[in-house]
Amino acid sequence: MRHHVGGRHLRDDDGDLRPSVRVAVDGETAEPDADRPPNAEVQLFAAMRGG
Repeated sequence: MRHHVGGRHLRDDDGDLRPSVRVAVDGETAEPDADRPPNAEVQLFAAMRGG
């Protein structure tokens, strides 16, 4: 999986996906460990900060 956002925004110091990261599979919200077809589009969204 390729990340277009800096890895530190997506993963913690242990390399685990941060709980604040949202995952979408083929445009639908999904759990990070959800099954998906090999050709699925997976998007990761780092948490937004600010207000």
